[in-house]
Amino acid sequence: MRIPIDVGQVFRGEAGHQTSPGIEAAALEAHFAYSSLNLFVDRSERYSAYGRVHERDQAEQIDERIIGILNRFSIPFTSVSIEHGEQQAVAMVLE
Repeated sequence: MRIPIDVGQVFRGEAGHQTSPGIEAAALEAHFAYSSLNLFVDRSERYSAYGRVHERDQAEQIDERIIGILNRFSIPFTSVSIEHGEQQAVAMVLE
């Protein structure tokens, strides 16, 4: 499975680990070697912490870090809202 960025770097800071420049470079090289469609799914107002490690405010901070990484490396992405339902979001992406 290929992901648009090494999202692990978002979580390494939480564990007190530094992001490895080598891993970051390899992830970017792999990302730019392929054509891809990058989607960022905006959080809806509904949030259930059931089965999750993070509370809503922590999850929103992680969202900000992910968007920051995408912007810092000029990785284009489209934000998709699921506020009006997942099927409508899928239809928007397929347009």
